[in-house]
Amino acid sequence: MLYLHPLFQSLMFILCLYAFYLGFARFKSLHLHQKTKFQRKRHALFGLIGLAGFLGGMAGGSIIGEIYKLDPLIGELHEGAGAVMAVLMIFALATGLIQYLKPKPRKLMPALHALANLIVLILFFVQVYSGVGILNRAA
Repeated sequence: MLYLHPLFQSLMFILCLYAFYLGFARFKSLHLHQKTKFQRKRHALFGLIGLAGFLGGMAGGSIIGEIYKLDPLIGELHEGAGAVMAVLMIFALATGLIQYLKPKPRKLMPALHALANLIVLILFFVQVYSGVGILNRAA
């Protein structure tokens, strides 16, 4: 059960990475002035599932930490990066929802949305690094 959290979060990372890839077409269109096809519904679906799943996985990780009585001091980096990720994911979900429900020409909101998601994807690697340390101490 200890490995359920990292496996689930890795799956959510893959879904988010795919959504980010789909969103890159929009970025190229808006900011690089390249003609691209943006698969809006697919981007929104995978982004929603991935980000909501990430947030749910964070709750699951906290529960697993309590079940296994993991020392909170060994997870400070993991919890801190996770907290930053949670704020960015809520922002990304909110801006994504606004853009999906009220589509109109925008430049700033899609850029901030993409930046928040990019930082989340980068912080995932901090989570992997710190999570491996936690798993090594727990085993």
